[in-house]
Amino acid sequence: MSKRILISVTNDVCYDQRMQKTASTLTKEGYSVTIFGRMKPRSIPIQSNDFKAVRVTMFCNSGKLFYLEYNIRLLFFLMMNRFDILCAVDLDSILPNILVGRIRSCPVVYDAHEYFTEVPELANRPLVKRIWKSIEQYSLPKCAKMYTVGPCIAKLFQKEYGKNCEVIYNFPRRIQRTPSQKSEKFTIIYQGDLNEGRGVDIMINAMVEIPDALFWVVGDGYERLTLEELVKSLNLSERIVFYGYIPPSEINSLTSKAHLGVNLLENIGLNHYYSLANKFFDYIQNGIPILTMDFPEYRKVNETYQIAVLVKDIDSKEIVTAIKSLMQNQDFYDNLVKNTDLASRFLTWETQEEKLCSIYNDVE
Repeated sequence: MSKRILISVTNDVCYDQRMQKTASTLTKEGYSVTIFGRMKPRSIPIQSNDFKAVRVTMFCNSGKLFYLEYNIRLLFFLMMNRFDILCAVDLDSILPNILVGRIRSCPVVYDAHEYFTEVPELANRPLVKRIWKSIEQYSLPKCAKMYTVGPCIAKLFQKEYGKNCEVIYNFPRRIQRTPSQKSEKFTIIYQGDLNEGRGVDIMINAMVEIPDALFWVVGDGYERLTLEELVKSLNLSERIVFYGYIPPSEINSLTSKAHLGVNLLENIGLNHYYSLANKFFDYIQNGIPILTMDFPEYRKVNETYQIAVLVKDIDSKEIVTAIKSLMQNQDFYDNLVKNTDLASRFLTWETQEEKLCSIYNDVE
């Protein structure tokens, strides 16, 4: 009988590329994988038969009551079902895993998609931040294995807890590129959550000074309504389009039509400063250059492949200058596009699968 893995996340699996790739890879390795997550009003069916998904509809969808309700539901699910390995994705799902893991002598793996105690939402909430830090300090030493999205965050965990933390990069699956019909106007695209500190508002303000360009916003989050109101107030509705969530299976066809991907994070906490986002590698795989922050992990990748323009400050004037330079210097832009072709051959999920499987194969 194959070993059973339960992966718990607080988001909606249907839009989570990393979780779908992880589950599919582990299933291919011979594990029986179940993902426990959320069902939202606009959720769509899971477009994969590689794993089982259990999605619960929440009565509370934000704040303290959401985390309380989610963890109670997860605890009951874990107590009523048996698994051989439990995987907690980030701190907001870890306590029920640790509790049930200790009761049943079941190993817990920690998959840190971010450095949770340093997310922007906690920057000005010292009490809440201390609570999450206490949960981290209690839980992580009890985990059998740990892995995260980049070397800088891995080193932080290793230094603080004296435990080895592996790196599984957020690379996308290799896609077979076909010549795509580019948007007629120079088009900038953003993929990801519309939450605090993502720089989408600053990009919207910058669009006032780039009249010959379009901006496509793909994703959703609690800042969306505020961002849509900002677009209306600046009379940019004809040039800025909000697509909402797009399933992973469909997003590449849209991304490849754009000319530039943006990844503009405010330097609010170490989670952003040491990030290595999905979208950064998705842009590369789709053959479009990137405008991104001059943060350590992005700088390292760009030093190797030269696929991005780095900005030191998330300032609309600097962003406008960088984008206009790309629009006006065709040779420079074309060279970046050429370099994405080389980078896309190496920065793929297929290079991470063996390492991911070895982590779970070594769990005792």
